[in-house]
Amino acid sequence: MAVLTHPVAVALLSDRLRIRGIVMLCTMPIAIVGYAVIANITDHPRVKYGMTFLMATGIYSSVPPVLAWLSNNSAGHYKRATAAALQLALANCGGILAVFLYPNIEGPLYHKGHTIVLSLLVGGWFS
Repeated sequence: MAVLTHPVAVALLSDRLRIRGIVMLCTMPIAIVGYAVIANITDHPRVKYGMTFLMATGIYSSVPPVLAWLSNNSAGHYKRATAAALQLALANCGGILAVFLYPNIEGPLYHKGHTIVLSLLVGGWFS
């Protein structure tokens, strides 16, 4: 499973098939399952550790199709470069929000933060 959801493998697959959205629809549920389980399991460190792998695999495998999708739908070099820069700038603003979603007071469970990210992933999947 790790080979099929490796970000490079996902990027190559979505490039060969020339489909981005369907590939994302297949990789995002991996992260959704990881966040759903880790937000509700509190006393099993091995399960939480395993779910961390699912969360990272699902999220990082969904990134290459998004980046390629925007580039494919932007005409002209300047528009394409500007769109990609804006997309990455907005995506990196998530680091600012993470400080407020995962405060030290809620650790080590971070139920609220995991639930918010889970709801954003589910909303993104349906969008």
